Amino acid sequence: MYENVGIEYIKLGDRSKSERWLIKCYDSYIKRKSPINFFELISITPTNLSKDRIVPFPKIHIDNKKLDNFIDYFYDNNIDCLKLKCKDCLYCYEYVNKAISVNNEELSLYTKQISRILKGDDL
Repeated sequence: MYENVGIEYIKLGDRSKSERWLIKCYDSYIKRKSPINFFELISITPTNLSKDRIVPFPKIHIDNKKLDNFIDYFYDNNIDCLKLKCKDCLYCYEYVNKAISVNNEELSLYTKQISRILKGDDL
């Protein structure tokens, strides 16, 4: 689908990722098949925060199988998200609730620590 809409290149990673992660990402791209936990391929992590001052980033699981056909809605209906208001559509929100899970206790600890750092209480 990406090729059909004219996308020729996709950035697979960045300099902050390990060789192992880059190989996994490349392998998924070449095989056109993502791992069961799609979050394993996402490049966004809190690497700019000091690891010794922050509780571990919460474990996030994005069930790749539950994302099947997600993009079809946009592709088949020529949907332009820039023209829509998310609060009126809620399509992605429904998929998030279905496909993404996170350990709530870990998330709570992480967000509390981030809040303290942003307030300057943890310096």
